[in-house]
Amino acid sequence: MQVKTAPFRSQPVGRLSGTVQDAWKRVWKYRYSLAVAIVALAAMLRLFLAKQYGVMPPYITFYPAVMLVAAFGGAGPGILATILSAAVVDLTLLEPV
Repeated sequence: MQVKTAPFRSQPVGRLSGTVQDAWKRVWKYRYSLAVAIVALAAMLRLFLAKQYGVMPPYITFYPAVMLVAAFGGAGPGILATILSAAVVDLTLLEPV
């Protein structure tokens, strides 16, 4: 015995339609580029603020940058932004022990 589905439901519930899913895959370059660009801007802002006001917390500009990337880009670019932020702070702002 075969189960018939309604004519208007051609896909399982919870799946994106083909065009939306394809569009999301096409813009992955822009989402990851946005992550790199925002972290670079946060780094430049942090270095500028350190020059103007002296010593300040090293991650102060990276918190909002990572949240912004994760909100607009998604989880993957958010993780990339977190890793890039940690690397920038480790290489440029923290003193070696």
